[in-house]
Amino acid sequence: MVKYISYIILALTVISCGKVDLAGFFVSPGDSVDKRFEKSKEYTQGLPYDMVETEEEYVIYICTDIHLDRTHINLDRFMSDFRNDEKSSFGLILGDIIDRKGKMEEFYKAIGWNKAEQQYDRPVFVIPGNHDMFFGQWKDFKRYFGASAYFVEIQSPIAKDIVIALDSASGTHGSSQMKWLRQLLEKSRSSYRYCIVITHTNIFKTDNSQITSGNMPLEETSAITDIFSTNDVDMVFQGHDHYREDLVYMGVRYTTVGTIKDSADAPEYLKVHIGQDKFEYEWVYL
Repeated sequence: MVKYISYIILALTVISCGKVDLAGFFVSPGDSVDKRFEKSKEYTQGLPYDMVETEEEYVIYICTDIHLDRTHINLDRFMSDFRNDEKSSFGLILGDIIDRKGKMEEFYKAIGWNKAEQQYDRPVFVIPGNHDMFFGQWKDFKRYFGASAYFVEIQSPIAKDIVIALDSASGTHGSSQMKWLRQLLEKSRSSYRYCIVITHTNIFKTDNSQITSGNMPLEETSAITDIFSTNDVDMVFQGHDHYREDLVYMGVRYTTVGTIKDSADAPEYLKVHIGQDKFEYEWVYL
């Protein structure tokens, strides 16, 4: 009996400090993915979220699962490494950016350009994870980032590439977003040299330990991998599960990036070197 009372007290303590949204265990947190996608379409109006000019060869910095709580030491390190690298062009953050209610503003400020410590003002693009939707924090994400699903065009002197950002924070991409993805690729893929997709939820992992915001149904995995393969997607980057995985399936490379959470045993981020007919990975441990 004492043990169960202790569990209840612990749960209530965690909930009261803004780390657990009890409703999220039963209903997917935040607005539905379809509602978030419609708001994202309104924000971008069918246009690129941004356009980035790069050198002929460029570097992308990628991290995920920051889970910002009381500190953001590893995030600060990532941002400084990224913005002090003359070859870097932009950064990608794959969701689960915060771990406590009301931390979105702090995260937003942490990824801003620090002129005193960072040499280059490089853009960083963010997608939400399931933790970013708890306590209705989609409103905060939308306030600071505008859209949770979008695409970015990358223009180098010799070619144009595309990064497609998907919202899987509810454990699914939803019917509206899947339709948009298919149409975007079928209409525009031939206009780009390389096509990179980012999403939070691991497409292949079937563990549902995170309940309503866990991993997507097998049928959806089958459908989306078919879309990627049919339309010549080069790379898909994902997070969510706090471990590294790198595999090729039906001609597409899928890379799961590990966490940079401050309390992680082996925090890491990924640098991707891109050039003509070249993708080189470099893992960096913090």
